[in-house]
Amino acid sequence: PKIFITGTMRTGGSLLINLLSAHSKILILNERIGYFRFMNKRYSPLNNQNIDLLLNDLKLRLKYRKNIQIDPNIIKEDILKYEINYKNIYSSLLNYFLKFSKTEILGEYSALQWRDIPEYINFFDEAKVIHMYRDPRAVLSSWKKLSSLPNNSYLNCIFNWIDSTNYLLKFTNTYLTNLYMPFKYEDIMKNPEKKISSLTKFLGVKNERILQQPSFWYKKFDPKLVNIPRSAHEGSNIIGFSTKRINNWKNNLEEWEIALVEHLCSDNMKILGYKKIINTNKLSKNIELGLKKISKNNFLKNSYKTF
Repeated sequence: PKIFITGTMRTGGSLLINLLSAHSKILILNERIGYFRFMNKRYSPLNNQNIDLLLNDLKLRLKYRKNIQIDPNIIKEDILKYEINYKNIYSSLLNYFLKFSKTEILGEYSALQWRDIPEYINFFDEAKVIHMYRDPRAVLSSWKKLSSLPNNSYLNCIFNWIDSTNYLLKFTNTYLTNLYMPFKYEDIMKNPEKKISSLTKFLGVKNERILQQPSFWYKKFDPKLVNIPRSAHEGSNIIGFSTKRINNWKNNLEEWEIALVEHLCSDNMKILGYKKIINTNKLSKNIELGLKKISKNNFLKNSYKTF
């Protein structure tokens, strides 16, 4: 299979990448190719000159951002063996990394690309898609600690979450369970053994013991290709599973932030099993405060109008 993993920021993507990449047959690239973000339909017409441009852009991005060296000539040689289209370019890129990974199955994690899931599925007959989601209050709390954007712009991750879960609910009713898997962050923290079992079954691989032994994961893959996780609340090099990370948001968000999330995300939170905590008596005042902050930022205001 070819694996595609996506979701909003701060949904546990690094954890899942590390876990799966510890498997003897799997490597998940952590936003190294970035096909849908950087390439798809951006180099038309697909002639010799634009293919060179695409590959050179990738070469420079990987060199200066990730300290990874690639040979565009080898990739281009593979591309030219087939009909020149975006699907085959993506396939050649995956094949290039697979060749040097010493694994059998390659996947890519790409944040914020859930709208591209249908195209990925159309590209590859053997596609396996994992769509990650997490309590929107935890997403907001984590992004708030990491974001340096001014004027409350961190609040936009609320609208990312709404869009992602809208598509998640749609895709859950569209695609077969052997093709598309909604992946709840809290589930793997509460019961890693059960969630890992369902993951390996979905991907059609053997459940290996190391997948439940996080301290051994990092001996299994190249850190240039796979990032080691960083927790917004607990710092760098955070490994393994912890129920504590489920509720860290309770100590980091203000009452109005929680109320705003619970107001805007109400419908999908209910469907996905996330319970509200803000007292009804305090709801109106806190929502009003949150909406006032949104109104003072044009970017947020446009997102609010959209949703």
